[in-house]
Amino acid sequence: MDTFLRPAGEVLDQHGGMSIESVTRRDDGLDLRVRVVDAGAQSRAWSLSLGSVREHRIELGWCEELGFSDDHPLLWPHMDEQASLYFSKAAPDPTAAAGRLWSRHQRETDGWVPFRRFLNPEVPLGTLLARGAGLLATGPVRLLSAYGEELDALGIPWSVAGRRPPTFWRPASEAFMAGGAWCIEDQKLKVLTLGQSYLVAARFTATEP
Repeated sequence: MDTFLRPAGEVLDQHGGMSIESVTRRDDGLDLRVRVVDAGAQSRAWSLSLGSVREHRIELGWCEELGFSDDHPLLWPHMDEQASLYFSKAAPDPTAAAGRLWSRHQRETDGWVPFRRFLNPEVPLGTLLARGAGLLATGPVRLLSAYGEELDALGIPWSVAGRRPPTFWRPASEAFMAGGAWCIEDQKLKVLTLGQSYLVAARFTATEP
């Protein structure tokens, strides 16, 4: 990937940009065609091939930011220990408590992960916090601990239970069994960000067609 990241990064630093032109699915991976355009309108086309893709969001079109990391909030659901957070006291002001949790979530994830992603889907957050106890969220332990700090500040007791390693769904074609299977994640994943688009995967290859 360095053959792509270095020149693309240099172009972006010099006020150029990139265009995500197409995306094609194959087996457990994706192929992207990206065009990097410098400030003088000179362009280079690249083919990005990703294997063992765990999650992605791709918006075709122009972007001006590029990132590649093995330490990013988008990796937490796939690489971090997972668990469930329970609370055992009603919030004195449920609306304010919900706002406090939202604000902390945004700070922790830098806006990359939707707030609702890990929350209890069965009950609206304000209604849930008005109750005396319940399941607040299920997700990465580091994020649950951040939520817990906000609950501490509100005087609401909480606990984390059901700690477990992260898993991913291996489809039947890979699992060699009907219907597929949930498997413990056994690969080192990274995330590639292209503007607001992102791809979480284990293998990244870049070539000039």
